[in-house]
Amino acid sequence: MPLEDTQVVTVSLEGILNQDESALMKLFQACSIDGVFILDIKSSEPNGSHHPVLDEVPQVFDLSAQIFDLPETTKLEYEMDKWSDLQIGGYKAAGKHSGVVSGKRDGFENFLVPLNSLLALTPSGPFPRPIQENLALLTSFSKTCHSISTAILGALTPVLDSRPRSALESSYRRAEPSTTSLALPKYLPSAALTPDQVGHMAHTDVGSLTLLFTSTPGLQVLHQADGTWRSVTPPPGSVVVNVGDTLSFLTGGACRSCVHRVVPAVDEATGTSALRWALAWFLRPELEARFVDRAGREWTGEEWHRTKYKIFRAGVEEQKRNGLLTGRRDFLGEWTRDESRGVQQASRL
Repeated sequence: MPLEDTQVVTVSLEGILNQDESALMKLFQACSIDGVFILDIKSSEPNGSHHPVLDEVPQVFDLSAQIFDLPETTKLEYEMDKWSDLQIGGYKAAGKHSGVVSGKRDGFENFLVPLNSLLALTPSGPFPRPIQENLALLTSFSKTCHSISTAILGALTPVLDSRPRSALESSYRRAEPSTTSLALPKYLPSAALTPDQVGHMAHTDVGSLTLLFTSTPGLQVLHQADGTWRSVTPPPGSVVVNVGDTLSFLTGGACRSCVHRVVPAVDEATGTSALRWALAWFLRPELEARFVDRAGREWTGEEWHRTKYKIFRAGVEEQKRNGLLTGRRDFLGEWTRDESRGVQQASRL
């Protein structure tokens, strides 16, 4: 069975901002072992008050609910493949990608809001009314998440060699086009799903850092040392931070991509799962940023994003064969209701 989230280290944002040696050591260890940690942001302000992003989180959740309350026909007008060929904005219906159970599709809706659009860096597709009416909120929230993310990157640079340090400093300029996006996923309750829809497949994130705001269970991360899964739900005033592929590449493997999945939180008495809300801020490098993967292949930020995203929609055999989905060949990290029968073991790519 998955271990509890007490196994995942907590790092203070205040400690990161103050360059506290203990906090920085915990940060680097977390990024280098499993690529995941809980970031405590509630006491990071100089006057001891909680971080202002915590005031915006419930407002963004309310906005997310308004979006998904729109009629399905309206949401599909903003379908992500129509919205942008980079798949960084627009609506995703449940069932578009593989699910967390073998042979099934995913069980979540999503709406993506790219930073490029909020900052008018590139031409943008249209937004539905709830977003149009709350662009100031989303812009403020996104700028704050970007600042938190780049503060984490800044704290990592002193422990890196000069080459990856330089790459980090030049790959995340907010005024340059990137695939950075805010995601508003809504994981549907079992009553609203078809029999072939469940969860979110195991994967590593395309980008560099993911800030996940949620108060409901379902996220599981892979413990690299023994292949077991750990359930992670951040306490109030905290967020889960995942390391993604491009940060691993840019640091020469010093930071490790976090393999994670979302499983239904099943009520043992009823066998049903409840609605799950989350906000995910995906910090990704600039479109023209350059880096080298583990196999020595060179990519730009845009090229890697396009290549990885195709794998999310590929067939199971292709996902197993090339290993890009989870960073491991022949490992999809699929979930079963009876995890006590053993967790699938992962071999390195």
